[in-house]
Formats: sequence, C-alpha cells, structure tokens
Amino acid sequence: MTPLNAFLQNSSVLTTMTVAGNYYLPVNGADSNTVLSGAYMPMTCISGYTYASGQLNITCTGNTWSTFPRCISSTNGGSVQSPVPSATSGLPCIVDQATSFNITNGYYSSSSLLYTANNTSATGYIQFSCVPGYVIDQTIGTTYTCNNGVWSTKPRCISTGRCSYPTLQSYITTATGLQTTNITHLVAASQNDTVVFNGSYIVLACATGYTNIGGNLNITCSDSGSWSPFPICVLNGGSASLTTTTISGNNAAVTTTTTPSSGGAACPYDPTTLFALTNGYFTSSSLSNPTPTTANGWIQFACNPGYALDPTVGASYTCNNGVWSTKPRCLITPRCSMDVFNKFLSSSTAIQTTSQMKLSATPQDQTVVFVDSYAVVACATGYTNTGGSLNVTCLSTGSWSAFPNCVINGGSGSLTTTTISAGNAATTTTISAGNGGVTITTTAAGNPAVTTTTTPSSGGAACPYDPTTIFALTNGYYISSSLSNPTPTTANGWIQFACNPGYALDPTVGASYTCNNGVWSTKPRCLITPRCSMDTLNKFLSSSTAIQTTSQMKLSATPQDTTVVFVDSYAVVACATGYTNTGGSLNVTCLSTGSWSPFPNCVINGGSGSLTTTTISAGNGAATTTTISAGNGGVTTTTTAAGNPALTTTTTPSSGGAACPYDPTTLFALTNGYYISSSISNPTPTTAAGNYNVRTVLKPHLFYIVGWIQFACNPGYALDPIVGASHTCNNGVWSTKPRCLSKPNIS
Repeated sequence: MTPLNAFLQNSSVLTTMTVAGNYYLPVNGADSNTVLSGAYMPMTCISGYTYASGQLNITCTGNTWSTFPRCISSTNGGSVQSPVPSATSGLPCIVDQATSFNITNGYYSSSSLLYTANNTSATGYIQFSCVPGYVIDQTIGTTYTCNNGVWSTKPRCISTGRCSYPTLQSYITTATGLQTTNITHLVAASQNDTVVFNGSYIVLACATGYTNIGGNLNITCSDSGSWSPFPICVLNGGSASLTTTTISGNNAAVTTTTTPSSGGAACPYDPTTLFALTNGYFTSSSLSNPTPTTANGWIQFACNPGYALDPTVGASYTCNNGVWSTKPRCLITPRCSMDVFNKFLSSSTAIQTTSQMKLSATPQDQTVVFVDSYAVVACATGYTNTGGSLNVTCLSTGSWSAFPNCVINGGSGSLTTTTISAGNAATTTTISAGNGGVTITTTAAGNPAVTTTTTPSSGGAACPYDPTTIFALTNGYYISSSLSNPTPTTANGWIQFACNPGYALDPTVGASYTCNNGVWSTKPRCLITPRCSMDTLNKFLSSSTAIQTTSQMKLSATPQDTTVVFVDSYAVVACATGYTNTGGSLNVTCLSTGSWSPFPNCVINGGSGSLTTTTISAGNGAATTTTISAGNGGVTTTTTAAGNPALTTTTTPSSGGAACPYDPTTLFALTNGYYISSSISNPTPTTAAGNYNVRTVLKPHLFYIVGWIQFACNPGYALDPIVGASHTCNNGVWSTKPRCLSKPNIS
C-alpha cells in the first residue's frame, strides 16, 4: 500500500484526478499494509484535465503496481477521453439489450446511460465484473464507453491461475504421515471440477510421530496456477534421504531427493522445562549439546490416560535452525460418570459383577473415568439380557454404552444373585503408574462379592395389579407384556415400556417393569432429551435475507411446549438465486447436544439477474409449530399453517447495499480463533457524512467495504453454532462477529 498511498498523497494527483467508481483492495489478514494480487483502484481525471499516460485502473499484478496515471491540463493540449465520461457527451451508440449488457464469464454491474427517444441508442457507459475464477483484463478496464457514437473495446474476463485437483488428490493419498483436517476451501468451476481457482486451500496436519520439514501445512493455489510447496511429514529421528515434491508451471509433479535438515543453529536448552509437558510426559529424544545451554535434535512426548495429543501439533518438539517448533500439547478426552454407573449397579437386582473390569481415572477426580474404561457384568441365573452389551464401556462421546437389562426368562430352578455390600458398590482404588497414568480397580482386597441362592420369581408371590395405573408411564407408553393373573388384583410377569419422542428411557432402570416375588421392580422412567430453541431458529430465518425455506422439514415438539423441538428435528433451507452457502449445512438439524447444527451463510456470488426471496408473513412466524398427537403419544410438528403459504417476491441482489466500516487492525482478529478466508470489495471510500474523497484512502479506519470474512477456532475451542463462521456486511451493518467457545469437559 505504501507506493499507492504515496501516489495518492502527491499534491499534483489531489488536484488533477479522483477515484472513479468501485475499487478493490483486499488486504493480507496478517499485514493490513499489503494488498493481494489483483487489487485495483480506478482513477479519472477531474474537470479541466485530460488523461496523458500510465494506467487509469491502477492494478497490483504479482507484487508490482501498474504504471501510475497522469492527467494534464486541457489547456495544455490533448483531449483524451476519461474512461467514465458524462452520460450526455457526443453522438449516441447503438444499444442491443441482448448483447450490450452481456460479457463472457462476467456480468453487468452498473451503468449510466441516457437513451434517445426510440430507446435503441444511448450515450454513457456500462461497467462489468467477472465471476469467480476470472479477472478483468486490466489493459481494457471495467468500463464499456460510448465515445461520440462508437463503443470502446468491450471489457473481457481473463481466466485466473488454476490448480490441478488430481495433483492434490494424488499427493494426499500417497503421502505418508499426513492427516487431513476439516479446514478447507476448494472452489472449482461448475464446467470443470478437475481444477480449482487460485486462493483455494486445504489445511493438513502431520500424524503423531511425524514432523513437517517441507512446505506449509496450509496448501494454497497461487495466482500463477501452481500449488504452494507441499508439506513433507517425516518420521521423527529418521536419517535417510528425504523425498520432496515440486510442481512445475504445467502442474506436472517433479520429484527430487535431498538430505534432511538436521543441521543449523542450536536451540536454547533448559532440562528443567524442556522435558516437561502438562498432562503428558517425555518418551524419547535425540539431542546433541554443543554447549551446556544449547541443543540440536528432537524430543518426543506422550499424554497421560484421559488426554490425547493435539493432532495439529503432533508428538515431536524439534529444533529448527535455532528455533523450537510448537511444543506438543495434551488435550482432555471425554469422560464417563462413575455416579451413573454405580446407580445402575445398585438398582439392577439381577445384575452380577465380574472380575473383568478396568476403570481408569486421575488421582484428583475419581468421580469420572476415562474413555475405554469398562466393566463386564452378567445376568443372574434364570435371567436373560434384553438390553445393551454386558461389557459396559465408556465411549468416546463421554457416555456409557447402553446398559444391559436382565429380565426373568421363566425358567425353573434356583437363582444365583450377587449382592454387593454397602460401601463396595464399584468403589475406586487408584494406583499411580510410572508415566502418570492411573488404574482403578472396583473391588477392595478381602471384600469379595457375596453370593446367595434364591428361587426364581416365576414361582414366587404375585404382585399388586391395577390395570388403570400399571400400564401408564409419564411421557411414555406400554408396548408389550407377559402377565398371568392368579386373582383379578394380582399378577406375575413383566411389562415393557417405551418413551414418547423427546424422551429416552433411564438407562439405569431399563425398559422392563418386573414382578419379583411379590414386589414390582423400579418402574421405568422417561427422561427428557436435549431440545433446541425455536426462537433461535426463527431469529436465524428472520435475519437471513438470502435464505429461503422449503417444504422439507420436520419439527417435533410436545403439545405443552412448542418453543423447543426434539433432537433430530430438521428444516431444509436454500440460498436464494445469486447466492452461495459458505456456512453450515442447508439441512439445519437439532443435534443430540440440544443445539442447532451450524447455520448456513448465504453470500452473494456476483450472479446476474433478479433475486427470488421467500417472505413469510408476520402471522406465520417463520417456522411456527402445529402439534399432531400420534397414537403412542408422539408428536409431529409442521412449520406452515394450512392456507398461509410463503409469499414470493423478487428483489435485486444486495450488492447495491451500503458498505460497512473497515478497520483491518480489528476486523480480522478473533479471540481464541483466527481468520481463514474472505471475499471483500471496497466501494468508493467515503467519510461518515457520505462525501467522496480520495484522501480517506490514506486512513484505513475510514475504509468502507462489502463482503464477508470467515473464521475458525484454535484447538480446544469451537465456533458458537448460533452465530456461525462468517462475519458479513449486510447493507452497512456487520453481522454478529463469530465467537470461539471453550469446549466443555464431558463427565
């Protein structure tokens, strides 16, 4: 920006020319003083001056600005036409509505035309822009001008650099030690998906035990049409030759072999801190010490049970020519509640524990255990498991696997049960391992389970029987039974229940209600499942001008409360014509966590023509809920009341809306996150009062832009799904800025 600012500050420029129409100055997110290749600022000579030399559309190509223009006084000779003339100058030009406003790989963006009486010719100009993957030929510019009865050369859109997608795929599928991430932005032409546009990127990571010694892990398609140098993930401590991949200009991969970069300057060495890792430990190293306070080489780390290495960093801490790489870090994994497990054991009379168990926790908190902890149980003699696996396991989600449910099978003979004495119902004893891990056993030494023998309940006393209550379940319903009635008021056997939508059976009780020798077991109960707010969905729909609703939706709720809907409820939406989704899925779904999936974000894609939007009338509440009771108590919700369809209107794309304030020192910053991509353009700079002034270009805080910016979060944080990943300019007002929320520890 320095050369451009210096040019604009020149006193001769301030008195002879001004900015002409929209300009485009996309900045590098890391350096607001540097613009990206393709940036441009059109200039025009002011009244009394004419164009003399240079390029009026100042353009950044590669890393160089085009020759700056020069305007001279009209009284000193010359009468070169300014690129944006008055709409009333000279003879009119023929205007063909079918062709004059069309451009291959581009579209009409604005015009200033004064038509003759028969509307077949006009004076003035038409301006064009290009679709993604193309840029205006800067030798012509964006303007199609009528010059005294003759149209100027029509603007044309030139293909930008494109990169081979098969080359990228081949690299990813053949590279060793490489992992993909969910951070990617690969944009291809609809006509040819074998190439992607410049600016496309994909972020990769080295697998645990590997270190990148090649190109950046953020592989990007450059404007020259080649991929940035590919990363090379090598096994830590490897001494063999290193194979690197370079891509020639025609995208053909060229393979060369070099030696690993084990040399270079040594790094600071403090053994009291270098080998330490929070929630982890040192496993191996290969170091040499040129001096007592410096070292070359690498150190490998691993994590304590209950933690896992951050895959974006890996396991290695490497000295790279005097600088240590990012130190590995151990992230907490999900954990399961011991209280939930103990309640299951204590309430299940037909469950027996076994010696096959491994319950691991930290010494500081034994109320939760790590993923893959397990306890194998068994059904007592005469009982059969009709529920989850008898190997109860802590899953990677932080919840227990479905609990088993042991029901009497009607068999005769004695019944062996296991009684766990009070205070020993799966107690935890910690044993510290050498690497900081902890193993928990569930039965204290010398206190074995006590075994007793009883008669199965099929021959025992009957239980009280009241058909008006025994088959009823709050938020659930009876599905099957096996009962015998010795008298009209007593019964033997069992009853099975299920829950209404929006509820789930308490896994510590199960689905069966069983008569055990005159006593009914604990009655199943239906616990409420997480639910999603309809208010949140409605706010999204009402605030997203380019979102259209569709008929594909299922929003289920209870008749008593339609402000929330059940898990797996969904609404399929669509982007209006001329808009593209850059956010979450267009199938907005209520997740098992009780939050909506990330909302989509429809941004204008520069398409021509009118925009069809769907307006929902005020009385229809953009996804109101009508409940229909099902035979088993379930509820289905539809979102549009009969006879009140969505109203369709046609409007112009919002590219003509007001621009938003632009301060590059804050706009690209995000607490606990980072900027990943943007699509912004800079209309004519304006002061707060709306006056056009070339001097405001020198003050970044007075820039005004249109477009959007995408963000992502650092490890350990996740985007707030209510806001999403995009920060969008909506007719002069920025949308809510994305925010990174700390991921909760699951217990």
